[in-house]
Amino acid sequence: MLPSYRRCHCGHSISLGPATAEEPYINASTNRLLEPGMVLAMEVPCYIRGVNGFNIEDMVLITEDGREVLTPKTPHYL
Repeated sequence: MLPSYRRCHCGHSISLGPATAEEPYINASTNRLLEPGMVLAMEVPCYIRGVNGFNIEDMVLITEDGREVLTPKTPHYL
């Protein structure tokens, strides 16, 4: 991790509108309960100012028993 790198959230709900993300955002100050049927995008982004960036993102369905990763073939390596 870059020493000065700061991220406000590590995930969010997917959007059906013009925005690409919407609440709930998954971060340290969120206290909303996750409910069955919710689909969340869990992401590990890296942005390097003046260079570029990337996002590794998994879609996760919240189920009655826990969760189901909807994107199991997402590569998690560079």
